[in-house]
Amino acid sequence: MTDLIVDRRLRPLVASIDQGAFSILSVDIFDTLLWRTVPQPIDIFCLVGDSLLKEGILAEWVSCKVFSELRVSAEKVSRIRKENQSGSREVLLRDIYESLPQHIWVDGASITAAVDIEVAIEARSLVLDSEISALMGHARAADVRVVLTSDTYFTRKQLIRFLTSAGLESSNIPETLFISNEHGRSKWLDLFDLVLTDLGIAPDKIVHLGDNIDADVVPCVLRGIAHVHYDKWLNLPRARSHEIKYRPGERAAWLLAGGDGGLTGLRSRLAHRAPENLGSGLESYWGYGAATLAPLFAVYGRWVLDTLRQEDAEVSFGIMREGRFLNKVIASVGALLGHKVESVDLWLSRRAVVRAALWDDDFSLLPDAISYCPGPKTNDILSQLGIARSDLADTAIDA
Repeated sequence: MTDLIVDRRLRPLVASIDQGAFSILSVDIFDTLLWRTVPQPIDIFCLVGDSLLKEGILAEWVSCKVFSELRVSAEKVSRIRKENQSGSREVLLRDIYESLPQHIWVDGASITAAVDIEVAIEARSLVLDSEISALMGHARAADVRVVLTSDTYFTRKQLIRFLTSAGLESSNIPETLFISNEHGRSKWLDLFDLVLTDLGIAPDKIVHLGDNIDADVVPCVLRGIAHVHYDKWLNLPRARSHEIKYRPGERAAWLLAGGDGGLTGLRSRLAHRAPENLGSGLESYWGYGAATLAPLFAVYGRWVLDTLRQEDAEVSFGIMREGRFLNKVIASVGALLGHKVESVDLWLSRRAVVRAALWDDDFSLLPDAISYCPGPKTNDILSQLGIARSDLADTAIDA
């Protein structure tokens, strides 16, 4: 089973488990065991708003962008209200929906139906991290107990639904789930105290795996609990600051058109999953290639294949060394998509094709062309380019 675990962040943990260092493996759920097909959790709200509009639950004047903003505010209001009532900020999803302004709903709309829609969209937007799933199986095989520890407004039943719909077999779902809203405790505050007490375990015998610094790392450090930081943004600072659209209107349109399709979560994982036989010192190149270059080449390959399909063509011609590489990209993408394409490499002499860069009314590139066509005399050079002195009569170039 360890053959399925190549993530550099997880391999040391596998070794520690094999050495009997821990009795308990605690795993965070969202953005760790499960990752979303949108860059950030709140992006789901835009998709929910769009679905509520289509189902006739949300008033027509409430755009998905406006709903998303209201949904974020409602969660804050709901948590403040709950804290004033009980001292705990932990709420359920229904509590949040009941805090939304009533006038945004169509008359007779059901809050229960709206909640069900958000749960359904979450369920189909979640992907199981296969390596963490394998890690959990490896831990159980080594007699290490596995528990899930999550800050969430989802109920236990909803979480089980997410895990199974994402592909985790029911038999592999841990029996013990520490859910913040069930105990009125959050991870960043004191949920881990309950974990230690309930399991009757010393801090040095449990290891926690999670993505969030404030919720999964700092609380463990304060309690002497071993931890593995599984951050998805560590290798993608540019993605967060430049690639993802953040203007509300543009972001809403982008998300409804498909968003990143889960690329952010996938890139962060691939960046850490270099093959073991890659060779010493090449991990950083793998990380850059997997997280930055691979998505660009994959999109290029799909564009070429789509163009070939539209033109009813079956052959791609790659020119020179770059073309040979791009042909490999196109072939690889085609194999994954089930689109067979013939790739042909074309090797051309620069001296033979340089004349194509010269236009009858523009010889500005002639000096560069001459550098590729050395000759003993001016006439010889011009002859190689397929032009004569008379062609240059009206130009400012001194041949």
